[in-house]
Amino acid sequence: MASAAAPVDVSQTHPYTCNSCAVAFRNSDAQRTHMRSDWHRYNLKRKVAELPPVSSEDYNDKVLAAQATNNAAAAQAAFATVCATCQKTYYSENAYQNHLASKSHRTREAASSRGSARDTNSVIGSIADSEPRDPVAEAEFEKVVAGMKDTSIQEVPAITRRPSAPGPDTEPRADHPMSPEKPELPSIPISRCLFCNYDSPNLKLSVMHMAKIHGLFIPEQEFLVDMEGLIKYMQAKVHQNFECLYCHKLRGNADGVQTHMRDKSHCKIAFETEEEMVEVGQFYDFSSTYSDAEDSDTDMDGVKPQQNGGVKLQDGEAAEDDGWETDSSFSSLDTNDLASVPNDDRTLSYQRLPLHKHHSNTDPRPHRTADGWHSHAHHHNNAVFYDEHEMHLPSGRVAGHRSLRKYYRQNLHNYPTAAERMERAQRLIEEGSSEDAEMEDMDLPATPPRNSQLMRRGEAGMLGATAQQRRDVHSQEIRARQKERRAQNRYQAKLEKQANSQKHFRDPLLQ
Repeated sequence: MASAAAPVDVSQTHPYTCNSCAVAFRNSDAQRTHMRSDWHRYNLKRKVAELPPVSSEDYNDKVLAAQATNNAAAAQAAFATVCATCQKTYYSENAYQNHLASKSHRTREAASSRGSARDTNSVIGSIADSEPRDPVAEAEFEKVVAGMKDTSIQEVPAITRRPSAPGPDTEPRADHPMSPEKPELPSIPISRCLFCNYDSPNLKLSVMHMAKIHGLFIPEQEFLVDMEGLIKYMQAKVHQNFECLYCHKLRGNADGVQTHMRDKSHCKIAFETEEEMVEVGQFYDFSSTYSDAEDSDTDMDGVKPQQNGGVKLQDGEAAEDDGWETDSSFSSLDTNDLASVPNDDRTLSYQRLPLHKHHSNTDPRPHRTADGWHSHAHHHNNAVFYDEHEMHLPSGRVAGHRSLRKYYRQNLHNYPTAAERMERAQRLIEEGSSEDAEMEDMDLPATPPRNSQLMRRGEAGMLGATAQQRRDVHSQEIRARQKERRAQNRYQAKLEKQANSQKHFRDPLLQ
């Protein structure tokens, strides 16, 4: 009895085990098959995460639940229903139910039901019309048809004249429903700014505002003869064509064009290419720049030139031969009476010539400038001469090219400072050698002597210091760098500690 009640040793009947799943097997083939199963892989992952293993039944339940969820998601993704009333397709059941409960769907459904009722009534009416008509009405209809047949075209009197054009209708004509509407453009005052819609009191102040605030530059202003026409033309481009004045890009409205011109600094008139010059050339008059030969050719052809920018002569001011004086012209003034015309201050111009340095023999001012150039003309603002490296100005200064600025910024490193020069002068005074002091105060040569000591750029401030002083300064620099490095490490460690907000370790593989 005791032997029958004794427990059976599983290790003898099932010698092959799996520690991850807590199961045993009778032979090695079953164990190897188990090692390749998904249940074993799942328990291995739980073991890595320090979780207890699950049994085969629990694992199968989890697999079935996951499959059911995936099937439901696939069925929901494959959902597609068409609403016949609204002619819309829905791929989600919730969206379709919400559409059925919406007001727009109910309204269209009610309208479609009323339309079907009207169709039913029309069918009934057509059936009723197919019934026989009243004989009295039929007789009247036949009488009218017979009268129309007896009518002849020859009885109408001939038309002797062409009919007059019909007069305008008393009622306004309705526009076609498909014709586009033409909005009326509001009148824009000429004194309104082209770039910010600021209204100025007059056109002149408006142009000054655009030039000062927006940087507007009107090219060739001395030849501009129609300022108002130019501003109106620019307003039409901005407010009607919605076009940029400089780059000619188009925008949706006038505000968009104005914002584009302000942001891109295009608040200027395009006047670079030949097409752009011709576009605004109607507001300019360049006749004053034409050569005399062209004017003479025009006069010989007998064509009167158009004077847009010239001064109009009064009656009687036109002289003989177009105002030119020839050898055959006679003057009423005697030649002996000719003299110089005085100025407004009753002085003569030739009396002031000796005051200029080029016409005076007693003026101590030199005739030549500082750079050696001598001009017989009066002062002017143009540069005297220049080459590829320098420009000699009338004031005597020489402006160097910017490509050589790194050489112009150089300075002599061995030139003594002001304190050193004062110390040396004081030492020479104390020694009483005034003659040597005068020799040393002279300008030092641009290049140092060959036996001068060279110093690194970082040690330029230690000029004149002893060796002990240099060692002390060097050791202080090393200590300062070490102190700075330690402070930086402490600050970095403090930041890293504050940024670590995890309360416990989390394996990134199981996230």
